[in-house]
Amino acid sequence: MVSKSRDHLYFSCSYTWEIWYSVAGRSGFSSPRVWNEILRDLQKLKTPTNTRLLALLAWQASIYCIWAERNARLHRSRFRPPSAIVKEIHTIVKLRIASIRIDDPHLASVLFQAWVS
Repeated sequence: MVSKSRDHLYFSCSYTWEIWYSVAGRSGFSSPRVWNEILRDLQKLKTPTNTRLLALLAWQASIYCIWAERNARLHRSRFRPPSAIVKEIHTIVKLRIASIRIDDPHLASVLFQAWVS
């Protein structure tokens, strides 16, 4: 993660691509590697609502965790392997799904089953 460009950080860099590839696959989203193409594909996603929501939750958590890792590397010289970031993203997505349970228990159950399967 040497370059400061958005496209490199998200996802030309092999480090961040490894993270996003793992997370995207788990959410059922077959992702391209280029930022603008990913955004286009997420916007055009014509899958059932729960699958689309899961992909968007995974996307948001990935962007957040990768940016946090970038900052930790720059400001605190803290380096974690991709597997640690993926684990953190999985936790964030599960917690977000749990928060949906209050308003829509059925949707939360479907999302959780899809995420952990």
